[in-house]
Amino acid sequence: DAIAVVGMACRFPGAPDVAAFWNLLAEGRNAISEVPPDRWDKAAFYDPDPQAADRMSTRWGGFVDAVGDFDADFFGVSPREAVSMDPQQRLLMHTAWEALEDAAIVPSALRGTRTGVYVGASTFDYCQLQLHQPHGIDGYLGTGTTNCILANRLSYFLDLRGPSLAIDTACSSSLVAVHLACQSLRSGESTLALAGGVNVIVWPWVSVAFSKAGFMAPDGRCKAFDSRADGYVRSEGVGVVVLKRLADALADGDRVQAVILGSAVNQDGRSNGLAAPNPRAQVAVLRAALADAQVEPGALQYVEAHGTGTRLGDPIEVKSLAEVLGNERAFPCRLGSVKSNIGHLEAAAGVASLIKVVLSLRHRALPATLHVETPNPLIPFDRLPVELQRQTGVWPAAGERMVAGVSSFGFGGTNAHLVIAAPSPAEPDPAPVTAHAIVLSARSRSALERQIHHVRAALGGADERAVADVCHTLRAGRERFAHRFAAVGADRDGLLDALGQPLEADVNYAVAQEGRRRRRPRIAWLFTGQGSQFPGMARALAEAHEPFRRDLTELAAAVDSHLSLDLLATMLPAKGGEASAREKIDETIYTQTSLFCLELALARLLESLGLRPDVLFGHSIGELVAACVAGVFSADDGIRIVCERARLMQASPPGKMAAVTGDRAVIRELLAGYPKSAAVAAHNGPTQTVISGRPASIDALCEKLTARGLKAVPLAVTRAFHSPLMADAAAAFARFLEAIPLRAPSIPIHSNTTGAVQREAMATRRTGGQILAPVCFEEAMGGLLAGGPATCIEIGPNPVLTALGISLGEVAAASTWLPTLRRKRDDWK
Repeated sequence: DAIAVVGMACRFPGAPDVAAFWNLLAEGRNAISEVPPDRWDKAAFYDPDPQAADRMSTRWGGFVDAVGDFDADFFGVSPREAVSMDPQQRLLMHTAWEALEDAAIVPSALRGTRTGVYVGASTFDYCQLQLHQPHGIDGYLGTGTTNCILANRLSYFLDLRGPSLAIDTACSSSLVAVHLACQSLRSGESTLALAGGVNVIVWPWVSVAFSKAGFMAPDGRCKAFDSRADGYVRSEGVGVVVLKRLADALADGDRVQAVILGSAVNQDGRSNGLAAPNPRAQVAVLRAALADAQVEPGALQYVEAHGTGTRLGDPIEVKSLAEVLGNERAFPCRLGSVKSNIGHLEAAAGVASLIKVVLSLRHRALPATLHVETPNPLIPFDRLPVELQRQTGVWPAAGERMVAGVSSFGFGGTNAHLVIAAPSPAEPDPAPVTAHAIVLSARSRSALERQIHHVRAALGGADERAVADVCHTLRAGRERFAHRFAAVGADRDGLLDALGQPLEADVNYAVAQEGRRRRRPRIAWLFTGQGSQFPGMARALAEAHEPFRRDLTELAAAVDSHLSLDLLATMLPAKGGEASAREKIDETIYTQTSLFCLELALARLLESLGLRPDVLFGHSIGELVAACVAGVFSADDGIRIVCERARLMQASPPGKMAAVTGDRAVIRELLAGYPKSAAVAAHNGPTQTVISGRPASIDALCEKLTARGLKAVPLAVTRAFHSPLMADAAAAFARFLEAIPLRAPSIPIHSNTTGAVQREAMATRRTGGQILAPVCFEEAMGGLLAGGPATCIEIGPNPVLTALGISLGEVAAASTWLPTLRRKRDDWK
């Protein structure tokens, strides 16, 4: 039930992004400033007397630069509508997109998915401004300023189908939003969630009202836990986190930045006043969150407090926390408040606290809480199991799993608490020894040039591992726009040189389309069959790419557990073992198992790079790989299936096969004389046919075909695949498959035996008969290309299908054919 934080983004006072936010915290900076002139006239509204009519008792606040800036065209908003859009909507749209980029999630991949959006918001200053200038009101006022549209516009723009909610519980809004998002993920209602909060201050009268209520600190400082605590300073900003179930995040290979173990929300009920905190409710929400997380209070090492800096509110919060923690601790729980750095972001305060804690876990450090000169005398720190984090330092008890709490309390009594932990450490893959390929795109040439400059600057001091990570994320985790840049560098310095070159059409720059976005061409993965194998296939790739090597090694070892072949030694023979491997790899039992392992490992590599097929085809043994990729059976079952198939076919009578070029009518005429000993094994094209059968029959047929003017070339095989000689093997294979569950493919597969799309669960009888019937490559490609040109990627050691497919008519010629590997060519080119 744990929830992973896989992405986050923010814009806070003094911090335009997450990296800048951590620098601000680590350096102990205060981001509060005087009210800028584009908000209101601070001198006209200021009076040190909080009860002065129509005046506020503070000239301070936490403000975001260029709060009204908005790339309306990027988000499909007309200039006129953008004017009526609340800056809260504008900030949220930008920040949500950046959070998805931080998660390396391509936004268009979320279309139609059950992705939820949960946004905390409680102010509507921009609406008030427009209502006080009625001459400027237009039809966009409603959708431009209503808080529900904060979440709804984001769901609309990204075409998300999960829950879409704006939550208003005042100061706790954004942490309650995160709590609700976690519940939605746990219940299965959402598969992904964007959660956060936003607050923008553009209207003075809320600050006037809060001054009258005594909430505002005259000096503009949140002096949390200090004896001088006298209120808070209002601030603005936005924060968004991207959440997934932890199991899903790990399965998808996401970078897990932190893990939310549990959360809880409750209400004060009837306390000393509507806005007065209730210590019993705070104790209850902390205990409920710890119970939900299944974490003992003693395991908490740090708590990011609500910590607004009020003389009575701070002691209630600390004493409530101490009651939950208990005194049986090896060390005191550290306590801090981000409000001392950036002020109180009100509806966005909770997510600011959460992002601070995620960054603290990442850096294994705790930033100082500022403005503490003398601790609040109403908080007996010397007798409580808590210690105020007054200096930036290392995370306490860093040898254990790092666990923290985050509190957020609304002034209307809605309390929230999250329990969050560092992710389990993962061993990083070694730095690759391959060239770096980078792909960037933007909506315009100028935007692309700015992005190239930014990336080049970011990579200047990076090591090869970091450069590889950045390049991978930019290739696999970014939306693709019309203006595109691509370059390859042998190493970091080579890549920096390439990034420094001017844009040149058809060299490193291209415009994919102008105007409306063109529909992405269909991507077909074609899995090669027998005849493409050779010793040393994919050796360079395995040596350079550790995840591919790991997959290949694990799959080959699984084959060995069934057949005791030492398969990897045959696929990638050591020096001096090439001759033996060359003899073995053409034996059916080695050929089929090695191709299955290699092609499945290649498919996983492509998936890790962000490629996803729309349709699949596999030639003979390749169809088993296609079925595994489409989820017809698991990889473990796939290994069992290919081992049994290879064993049965290896045990079949000796045979021969030949590739014939010429009129198929002549081939059928001559085959009629060999009804039980020879047959067509594959329809590879109008003039490309493979025949298979008993050695004497195939030898005789080749002589007759040559005499009739056709070209017949014997194939390097020892068995007659897809011929009557496979009848016993096919029957035994079908019986074997009865014990293995076969599911409907999640990706359409064009059938070997008919060429038609296989959408239903693969029938045992048909799957077993696949080794007896001819391979209908020509028919399958005809069906695949009936909808127009496609991008056909051949997954195998040598591009046999590419050469066959490209000759299948005008549509095939207009399609893009890309091999993954070529024999006698660098695996990276």
